Amino acid sequence: DLEAAHAAYLTRGYLRQQTRPVPTWDESIHEVSYELQVDEGDQYKFATVDITGVDDRLRMLLRSEWSMREDDPFDPGYVKTFLQSAHSLLPPGAVTRIGQDINDNNKTVDVSIHFEFQRPLKTQNP
Repeated sequence: DLEAAHAAYLTRGYLRQQTRPVPTWDESIHEVSYELQVDEGDQYKFATVDITGVDDRLRMLLRSEWSMREDDPFDPGYVKTFLQSAHSLLPPGAVTRIGQDINDNNKTVDVSIHFEFQRPLKTQNP
């Protein structure tokens, strides 16, 4: 339940939230119940995405697939969803490097996605 609560808050931009279980003992019936105390912290917003390693045409196509808009609550799991939907636009052999720059001062996140493409190995004739 702690992980589920943490994951739910992450999708809404609460990157620094903390969830703690607080036990309550009822010795008369030998039972423990837990209440989850949530300190959600500040909400972080999406700021920008920078896509590199591809030509301008492909960058524009990929950018059009990116549906998180500036000032939306930042969902760290969205990048994986984006890459799955963008997979069909990419040539084979794409290697992806992802960066997230979390700015604690203005509560924003910038995302960088860099694509590299592996060249197929040449086979040698015997």
